Amino acid sequence: MDTNGNKRLGPFSVFMKLQRKRSDVYQIAAKPVSSPSRHKTFLIVATVSTSICLVVAISIAMALTISSPDDVNKNNQPLGKIGSPTASTPTTTTASSITTGPQLSSSTQNTGGGEETTAVSTSGLESTTPATGGKTSASTSTTTTASSPTTGPQLTNSTSGLETTTTAPGTNGTWNKWGSWTSCGATCGTGYHTRYRTCRRSSTSDPICQGEYVETTACSVATCPVYGVWTTWLGWAVCDVTCGGGTQLRTRVCQKSSSSYLDCVGNSSQSQTCNTWSCPDCSQTCSTGVRNADCTACECLSNTVHGIVRNHVNVPLNEASIAHASVPYKTLATTNETGGFVLDTTCEAIEIVVTRAGYADVTVVVTGTTVTVQMSLTEYPVISMNPKSRVRLKGENVTFCCEAYGNPAITSYEWMKDGVLIDDTKYPDGYNLTLNDVTITDSGEYKCRANSPVGAVYSASALLTVKSTQAEFCEDAYEERKISLPSDCVQPDNTTLYEVGGCARKTCRSSNNEDGLCGPSKKFCCTPSADEERTIQCSDYTLEVIVVTGCSCGECSSADIKVQGQVNGLNTGDALRLGTVYVNGSSVARTTFTGVFSFTLPAGTLSVALTIEYTVFKTLLTTTRVLTFGETMEGSV
Repeated sequence: MDTNGNKRLGPFSVFMKLQRKRSDVYQIAAKPVSSPSRHKTFLIVATVSTSICLVVAISIAMALTISSPDDVNKNNQPLGKIGSPTASTPTTTTASSITTGPQLSSSTQNTGGGEETTAVSTSGLESTTPATGGKTSASTSTTTTASSPTTGPQLTNSTSGLETTTTAPGTNGTWNKWGSWTSCGATCGTGYHTRYRTCRRSSTSDPICQGEYVETTACSVATCPVYGVWTTWLGWAVCDVTCGGGTQLRTRVCQKSSSSYLDCVGNSSQSQTCNTWSCPDCSQTCSTGVRNADCTACECLSNTVHGIVRNHVNVPLNEASIAHASVPYKTLATTNETGGFVLDTTCEAIEIVVTRAGYADVTVVVTGTTVTVQMSLTEYPVISMNPKSRVRLKGENVTFCCEAYGNPAITSYEWMKDGVLIDDTKYPDGYNLTLNDVTITDSGEYKCRANSPVGAVYSASALLTVKSTQAEFCEDAYEERKISLPSDCVQPDNTTLYEVGGCARKTCRSSNNEDGLCGPSKKFCCTPSADEERTIQCSDYTLEVIVVTGCSCGECSSADIKVQGQVNGLNTGDALRLGTVYVNGSSVARTTFTGVFSFTLPAGTLSVALTIEYTVFKTLLTTTRVLTFGETMEGSV
């Protein structure tokens, strides 16, 4: 009730007055607002209202459907040039029964009249009519004609089997055509080649091309020959004589897992001289002393020689054996705890040989009654000069160099290409490999092996790249490089990164190359050969950047390698002061009172053997490490 005594109606009372002819609605809507089922009532009324609206909408749609095709064409003119008539465009609606799934195809073509025509065909569309509960299928064909310049770009879309073919217009923000493929990276078997494309952009406001600028695929050339693999050399056989110089052999086997494999390159056996000392000769006369009983040496019965054997830091060595050099298998004396020994019958001017496990043999000449022998530790071979990677044009010559040291000294070198031993006629001096009139097939990986009586060592690998023309070396050197711009220089891709391009640091062959025997005196690599200046628009200012657009062969910048380090005790961590630093056997520095040392290596050094020697309480401490560097490394290490 209101203030005037009238009954107050709830919100549903208004709806009741509007629907007074529908008794069912009236009964529902007349319930007071304060009824406990208020929410339920609202949902029921809303449902009925929605049903009424749907019926009205369907009725309107059916009324529009029964319009004749002529009326539809009259009231819905096709698109065309504004103010100009177009050719008749039929629109047909046909009722049909569709048994297949829905299909949609579209095509765009340019007509000879300078207009771009788009045709759309739609079939298989189904709709459900509530009144009948059945299905009505319709097929509609519509042709729309729109004006476009006769010289404008053409775009063709074909949808068939989920494939789309697009011919991109030659405008900014699109890719230029792919360049030619580079030469195959392998001389046999399977390699890779690359091609590049560039993005057409005349200003920084042009969109950035989407997709890759480089494409790499596998390429196959002639089948690589497969060689057998040598087994490790067997030990040396027994010498065929006991004195006077003989020959001993060692052998190896070529292993081939298939009959199609080629024979291993090289010999299956090696020989060396052995037992070169003189054979006993009882007819010989002694210039000093008399011949001993077995006719192997001359003796001076009244002469006594005292000697001492020390290592290279003057620490006495015990258990060292002393013999005449002419009869090394017959021991005359052995050193004691203080490194001393005595020879009772040895004459002057006689050669003696001193041997001890872990040390290299030493031969000395007795020149008086005392003799001092200094021995050095046995050192396995260490490479002191690695072959360097080289580039050559077809028909040129190339030399690879390899050197090593050890104690005892290196006795022989061997060279391999791609793991296959090379005929030793190509390196008569041992450590230098020379190839004349190289061809593309000479490209590959080369390394040497240095052999000594106590072991062998391989060098680092060196690559030989042979090309037909100079331009081929840098044809695939261009690479993508981006710089970061200030935060207010946002690019079209919503980042602050900008492509400036660059050239990979690849070794190349220039007409100005100055080659030494074992390596180039100047290094040449692929460097930028073409660039352009571009303006970048930022918030309220512009930036000028240089963008690399091409690469060619030019002189590389190089610098020496400075090596710095510190030596500390393994157990205590204390600095090792005043130790000696050796590089490839040569003393190059001393450690400071804080254990620090430094030395410099030439640019292009691939590896060195670093040895630290330190003596404490007459005990020699040594440690050796091999330092490896990249071919293009420079600066401090």
